[in-house]
Amino acid sequence: MFNQESAEKFAYQLESDWNSQEINDFLNYFTEDVEIVSSNILRFVNESNGTISGKETLRKYWEFAREKFPYFKYKLSEINFKGNVLILKFYNSIDDSYSYGNLTINDDMVITKMVVSYV
Repeated sequence: MFNQESAEKFAYQLESDWNSQEINDFLNYFTEDVEIVSSNILRFVNESNGTISGKETLRKYWEFAREKFPYFKYKLSEINFKGNVLILKFYNSIDDSYSYGNLTINDDMVITKMVVSYV
């Protein structure tokens, strides 16, 4: 599905749209029934078991995150792909750490699942 050029284009646009802080634009990358798995979700939504589903739930979570960390930015540092999966390494401006996003993308180039790991 991806080649180097399309993977880079998608990844850099994703980074740019996240850093623009326009949540509605960023949500366009996700299906209505998207599933997100992240230890940060568990930190803020105790009953979630680290997983949230659905674009509207994701919107609420990211609005909360933007409120709590208004200057939070990602800087993309590595792009890998195989088939319909992108694995992105991001520098995290909140605590000078890195995170890895494993994104499953459908044929319409929309994210159906994202698993985020922090190192």
